[in-house]
Amino acid sequence: LALSGTTNLNVTGSWSNSGTFTSNQSTVTFNGSANNVTQSVNPGASSFYNLTIANTGTGTAKVQLSTNALTITNNMTVTAGTFDPNALTVTGTGTNALSVTGTILVDASTFAGSYASFETVTLNAGSTVNYSGTTQTIDSTLSYVNLTTSGSGTKPLGGATGATGTVTVSAGTLNPG
Repeated sequence: LALSGTTNLNVTGSWSNSGTFTSNQSTVTFNGSANNVTQSVNPGASSFYNLTIANTGTGTAKVQLSTNALTITNNMTVTAGTFDPNALTVTGTGTNALSVTGTILVDASTFAGSYASFETVTLNAGSTVNYSGTTQTIDSTLSYVNLTTSGSGTKPLGGATGATGTVTVSAGTLNPG
């Protein structure tokens, strides 16, 4: 599949790429709305230019990587719903940004282990970063709105860390150091 120019492609189901996907300067939006449904994303060896997560399903609904890591060559935006890297890495290349208004899960030992090489990370009003793995260091360079821990193990702060919204410890131990 090759998108031309700045095409917008909306995906309400799952994505599995076993061939070649050429995004050019297009935006792919995962905007499922089914409750308790996971939109699975297997990018194969291809990258996305712009990726938007706008899943409005409730309950356990989310967009989740499967099988392969993901490369973003421009911007990744989470406007609604939950994005789960599923123990894989999302890497920004070129001039890029990660902008979050929804929820992102961090399941690697650090934020950069789940979301690598983004030049700019913006956590907007209403955003939640959920450290959902085991024994993780919470990144102190980010300006959190809502910060959640839900995985087991000890989660030390990487330094002085602030959140303008709510800090929730659902599981594990938050170690302020």
